[in-house]
Amino acid sequence: MEIKLKYFWYLIIVFLGSCTSLKFLPEDFEGVYEQKGSEGYKLIFKESTFSHIDTYEQTHMPPYDCCDTISYGYWELEKPGVLKLYSDPKLFLPIDLAVKENSIDDDSVHFVITNPIEDLYEENERPDILYTLFINSGIQFNFSTYHDTNRISLNNPEDVKIGRFSINIYPKHTFRGRNIGTREAETLEYEVKNTMSNVFEVNIPELNYGYLTYKRLNDDYIKIVSKDKLIWDGQEYVKHR
Repeated sequence: MEIKLKYFWYLIIVFLGSCTSLKFLPEDFEGVYEQKGSEGYKLIFKESTFSHIDTYEQTHMPPYDCCDTISYGYWELEKPGVLKLYSDPKLFLPIDLAVKENSIDDDSVHFVITNPIEDLYEENERPDILYTLFINSGIQFNFSTYHDTNRISLNNPEDVKIGRFSINIYPKHTFRGRNIGTREAETLEYEVKNTMSNVFEVNIPELNYGYLTYKRLNDDYIKIVSKDKLIWDGQEYVKHR
């Protein structure tokens, strides 16, 4: 239903755009467009890339260093009278992880997860994200468990060897980012180097507040009123001179 609705509006935009005889070139739209009535929201077009930013000071946000970017990616001119936006494809792909392995005399498997979000937590502060583990080893771990700590220990009394694993990340409903751009992120699968390892220090350097707040756009359409005026998501954007 959501896909059908998106293409319904796309057809409406194309129909409205076809009513004008104006011809546009991609370079006509390079520059900065400001949302009418809320000039702090800006659409910036540079050659084939775009960014949608919010320059207003976020006084209600906690004091961590987060970007002002709402979304970013690529754009192209579709005729008649339509611009198409789509996010950087890497935002839809699993994110990389770096792992250090160790082994200790213990009947459990231990994971210690670090990332820029974890680095910003203060002692006893409630975390903003949850983790689940997906482990390929033959042992029946409880994969559906959500962990609100970055230090996870799983009982392994049968000493089953860990072959591969990946991690999923979920923003909590109390997530303190600008917005929740994705409900779930996942890492690449890691193949264990030493089958005797039962301690894994996992670093996910790309997992920051910006990554989880960036809106994912898949063929979003903008109506061209003129090269100085655009309509996107019900809002008018005027080119800054």
